[in-house]
This record gives sequence, structure tokens and C-alpha cells, in this order.
Amino acid sequence: MTLAATVATALVTQPVLAQPRHEPARSVSNIEQPKRSKQPAVSSYMRGQLIVGFRPSATERDRSGLLRRTSARVIDRIPQFGATLVKIPPSLNVIRAMNAYEREPSVAWAVPNLLTHRDEVVPTDPLFTEQWGLRNVGQSHQIADPPPPTVQGLSEADIDASDAWSTTTGSVEAVVAIIDSGIEATHPDLQASLWSNVDEIAGNGLDDDGNGYVDDTYGWDFIENDAVPQDTEGHGTEVAGLIAATMNNGIDGSGVCPGCRLMILRAHNLGQELNAIAYAFENGADIINASFASADVFLAPEWLAFQAAYKAGVLSVAAAGNEAGNNDMAIPDLSNTKLADAPLFPASYDIPGILSVAASNDQDQYGYRTGCAIQLQKTNPCFFTNFGHDSVDLAAPGVDILTTSPPGSYVVADGTSFSAPMVAGVAGLVKSVHPEYSVVQLRNAVLNAVDHPADLAGGWTATMAASTPRRRLWRAPRRAFD
Repeated sequence: MTLAATVATALVTQPVLAQPRHEPARSVSNIEQPKRSKQPAVSSYMRGQLIVGFRPSATERDRSGLLRRTSARVIDRIPQFGATLVKIPPSLNVIRAMNAYEREPSVAWAVPNLLTHRDEVVPTDPLFTEQWGLRNVGQSHQIADPPPPTVQGLSEADIDASDAWSTTTGSVEAVVAIIDSGIEATHPDLQASLWSNVDEIAGNGLDDDGNGYVDDTYGWDFIENDAVPQDTEGHGTEVAGLIAATMNNGIDGSGVCPGCRLMILRAHNLGQELNAIAYAFENGADIINASFASADVFLAPEWLAFQAAYKAGVLSVAAAGNEAGNNDMAIPDLSNTKLADAPLFPASYDIPGILSVAASNDQDQYGYRTGCAIQLQKTNPCFFTNFGHDSVDLAAPGVDILTTSPPGSYVVADGTSFSAPMVAGVAGLVKSVHPEYSVVQLRNAVLNAVDHPADLAGGWTATMAASTPRRRLWRAPRRAFD
């Protein structure tokens, strides 16, 4: 399990299918290095890592002996530049270790594994600082279940959206279909983000584009069977804001892909969902956001629908669920009320076109309700996100998430329902830069750019006691933003 935390990497790298091209290079180990003017700041390099250049005269015995004496191990080699990336014990100070290495006769140079920095785009929206999931510099932010009213996040426990925005804020050609409870289309932070069906003339009572839907200018309501997918629950509007709320308009916050366009499809049962999936891939959607749970069992028609979407070139991003369950389970464990709802679908379908997303918090941990954990002084009773070493692909911010709410306000909410649109927004940014990507390439671009925080490594074991609310994927705990 990993965290989708380096969006910028997904935009500027070629992570899929392309063969690497290596230009001829000579060893630089014996090149005289410039004097350092100052030591790097502690926050500007990877802790516990050095990049070492051994002298051409150094033998394998010299190299292995030095690593053994310093309890270090090799984690990568870059032979084109004579560089070796080594892991040193966490108890060793990186700068002192660097200086000690450079005093060794077999070493030409040693440097910390410096972090690279990209230009950031920090929105001017007044509540952007509350959106720790997009940019976390350790700031305080409101929580979904106070008290306390605020908590402080861990710097860099985010998706690095502000770094990615220096490359793109999204394209109108990147379309994300939201299958949910509809949208408040008049919300001032969402009005400009709606998809436009350019082949349909609004309000003329005709099916101008011949797709079987009359006046479907930005989607369809499969509940009321009309062209106005009005959100009566709030959930769809909340999901929409996380994907594409307008940036720099002086209103509240921003979506992950504010330049993307939202195709709104309102559905409430399986039959409506199937029609919505078909509408999405037949009308040009690139990505489907599925922040819902249909069942705890495999459903053949639903599997066929998502498989068809994949074959049609659409990536689906699904919420893993809020039952604190293990989606790796082959069948529900009815003897354990904690795991009775696992696995959850559609997130657990083994389809290359589905990304299943768990929730993480502002500390790079699996999602639990913040206020609950603070009040009880333990996290287990407050844990909610589903997990799975094999069935869940990644985690993304889904705790204390600020987003849009009807009629024109904001809320702070918990749930994997809000982790999925974070990843859908990331996929929208990637698709904006690489419209040629296939579903597999797009999926891999997202997965190959994740961070691997220790608290998210390897999935989660099913050892939680005490229960959390079950079947709450559609209506996660939330509160109005003051």
C-alpha cells in the first residue's frame, strides 16, 4: 500500500513502457569536486542516505570494507556517473557521515541525497491552507469531528499538488465522470468546471447529438431520467469539489485538477450505475470516479461494465470503503462484525482499469477519525478505511478534507469517498499532459509516482478491536465549515 504523494513526478516523468535511453558517459569519480560553500539544510536531503563516488583505484574489498565498518548497505548504483547510493544507520548524522566518508582514501566524494525542488503554484483561494491534502507544510487545519477544533499536520504528508500545478492545472480536454448523487451546479466554485456536451443544444427539447439523451449538456440524472442531475444529498458535490473546484477565484479552496471538466451522472442503484458507466465511456469521459459501494459480493454485470469502460479507454478510480475491512478477503467474514463488509466492490474487482484507493491522514497514516482518536487516546476504535495488500492500490488524503457543499458552502469530511477523487484529480492532471496515454499507462503513471511512507507499507493486518460505523461510504461523517 502506498500513498499518492508525488503528483509532480507523474507529470514530468515517463514511467511506462518507454525504453530508457542512455547517452555515453564517463566516470566522474576522479573529477575534482568544487568546495561546498555551506552545508545543506537538514530538511533538504533524504535522512539516512549518502551518494558516494569511489576512486577508480578503489577495489571491491575497499568498498565493501567501508560499508561494513559504517554499517551501511548499497541501495542503488548509477555506474554512468560512478555513483553509489548507500543507506546509513538512522543513528548516524548524515553530514558527519559525509565528512567521514570523504576522509577515506578510497572515496573521491560523498554528498547527501539532496531533494530536488520544483516551483510551486500556491492558490490565493482563502481556504487553501485548510487543504492539507494538497499542500501540507505542517499547518494547523480544522477537523471533521471536533473537539479539538484544529490539529497540526506533518509536513509533506500530501499529494504535492502545488508542485504539479507548475506543470499544469488541467485541461478542458480531460473529462472526469462522477457517478454519484449529482451536483449543485450553481455552486460558485463548480460552475466553471462542468463538462460541456458541445453537440447538444441546451433547452431545445431535442436529442441533438443522437446519443439517446435530450438536452444532456453536462451529464444525466438516471434517477429522475432528466438532464438536471441535482444533488439532494451533498455527496456528489463534495466529490466534485475535490476534483475540479476552481482555483484563484477568491472563493474557498481548489480542486486537484481545476482545469479538468466534470461529467455529472446521478445514480442510486445498480441498474442506474450500469447506464451511467455506459454513458461515461460512450460520451468521451477519460476517468470515472466511483466514490460508492454497490455490494460486498462480486456482481457480474458491474464487473462487465467496468471491464467495458477499461476496454473503451476509461480509467476508473474507486473508493476502497469505510468499514475498516480487509478487501483482500475472498468472501465476507460474517463471524467478525469488523470484517463482515469486506471485500467491497467495485473497488475490489481485479480489472487493470480500476484504481482502488484507501484513506490516509495528515500524518501519512491509514485513515482514522482525528477527534475520536484524540478524545479516546487511541486510534483503533476510530479507524475507518478499508485496506488490502493486493486489492487496494494506494492511499490518498481522506481525513479532515475540506471540499464544496450545497448550496454554495464548504464542509470538512472524512471518508475514502474523498480519497478517490484526489486520485481521479491526479489522473486528470496526468491525462492533461499526456492525452495519448492508454488506461494502463495512465494507471502506471499514477502508481509509479507514489511515496512509500513507513506507516502505509505492506498493507494492514486485521487486528482492530471495537467497531466503527459500517456502510457509510456514501455519507461519511462531516460538519459544515464555519
